[in-house]
Amino acid sequence: MAIIYPFKALRYTKKAGKLKNNICPPYDIISPEERYALTQKSVFNLVHLEKPEGENKYVEARHTLESWIKNGVVAYDDSDSIYLYRVAFNYGGKDYHYDGIIALCKAYNFDEKVVLPHENTLKGAKEDRFRLLLATRTSFSSVYSLYEDTDGRVKTALNGVTETEPVSCVTDGEGVTHTLWRISDENTVNAVVDGMADKKLYIADGHHRYETALRYRDFTGYPEAGALLMTMVDMDSEGLLVLPTHRILKKEADLEQIFKDMEEDFDIKVLGSKQETEKFLEENKHLHAFGIYAGGVYRGVTLKWALTDATPVKDLDVSVLHDIILEKRFGVTKEDLASQTCLEYTRDTDEAVQAVDGGATAAFILNATKVTQIRDVADAGEKMPQKSTYFHPKLISGLIMRRLF
Repeated sequence: MAIIYPFKALRYTKKAGKLKNNICPPYDIISPEERYALTQKSVFNLVHLEKPEGENKYVEARHTLESWIKNGVVAYDDSDSIYLYRVAFNYGGKDYHYDGIIALCKAYNFDEKVVLPHENTLKGAKEDRFRLLLATRTSFSSVYSLYEDTDGRVKTALNGVTETEPVSCVTDGEGVTHTLWRISDENTVNAVVDGMADKKLYIADGHHRYETALRYRDFTGYPEAGALLMTMVDMDSEGLLVLPTHRILKKEADLEQIFKDMEEDFDIKVLGSKQETEKFLEENKHLHAFGIYAGGVYRGVTLKWALTDATPVKDLDVSVLHDIILEKRFGVTKEDLASQTCLEYTRDTDEAVQAVDGGATAAFILNATKVTQIRDVADAGEKMPQKSTYFHPKLISGLIMRRLF
C-alpha cells in the first residue's frame, strides 16, 4: 500500500538565528496581521516563502530560497533520513502529545485508495500552491495524514528514538513544543518503511497540498515529483485532538415557529448557561446532539430517531445539523453554504455566543467529529461538509523542507 522513502531534508542552520523566530503556521491560517508580525521576527522566517506577497511573489520566493541556500541559511542533511516529529501541548488544563513520521510518500491518485481524502478542495488555493511549487520546486510544509498501526510494527520500529538527542526543539507562540529527531540508521529506516507498507493513509490536513503534488507530478513528469512530503500519525495516538467548529447563522428567522417545528424531530431542553450547554453536549456525545443559542436562550437538542440507511457522512453531527436543522428549518441552502453568505465558523464557543448577542440569529454548538468517522467517510469515498474537522494544534512549518533537485 503506502510506499514511503527517506530523503535529504532541507533545514535551517545556525546562520538563520533562533529557530523560534523562523517557524510559522501553515499558510492557510495565517492572517495578514500575523504574516506581518512573522516577517518582523526574522528576515528568514519561512512565511517569506510559505506565503509570499507582491506582484511577482512566486519568482521572488524562488530567488529568496536560492539566496538562503547559497548563503548557508538552510542546508541539506548529509544522508537520506526519515524524521520523528513530536507535538506536545496543553489544552483545557491537560497535557497532550503525539508523534508523527516525516518522510516522502509516493503520490497516489485517490482512485488507488491508498491515500484517501475526506473533504473537498478549493480551486483558488490549489492554483496558489501549484504556482509556488512550480516556481520553487520545494515543499515548505507537509501533508498531515493518519494511519492505523494495529499490529504495532511501526511503533516497535521507533522504540528508543525519543531517548536520543533531537536535532531541533522549539516552542511556538501558542506554547506548543515541536521536537524533531533524525533517523538515518538503515535498519530503523527499513523497519519503519516495511511497517508502513500495508497501511492506508487518511489525509487529516493538507488536501490542497496533496492535490497540488499530484498536479505537479503529472505536469512536470519529473521522477522525483512522484513522492511528496508527508507527516504520518497513528490515529490511535492519545494526544490526537480534533476540535469542533461551531456555526454562526446570520439570516433572519422566526425562531419561535422554528423551534416549535423542530419538536417533530428533536427533543429540546432549555438550558441555563454556556457551561450547562457544554455539559449537555458531553453527556450526549453518543447521540446527534447540539447546543443552540438564540434569542438569549440556550437550548440542548437531540435527534429523536435513529437515522436509517445512513452513510458514514450522513451520520455525522454536522450533516444532521446541515440537513435537518439548517436547511429544513432555517432555509439555509447548499448554495448559501457554498457562497458563505449567511454562515460563519468559529472554534470558540464564547465567540459564537457573543456573535448572537451582537446581532447574529443563532449559534450552533457542536461536539467534535471522531477520528474513526474521518476514516469511515474516507473509506466510503465520501466528502464531509465544510469545516467538519479541525486538528489541534496544526503542524508547524519550518522544521523540514523538501526540495526537488
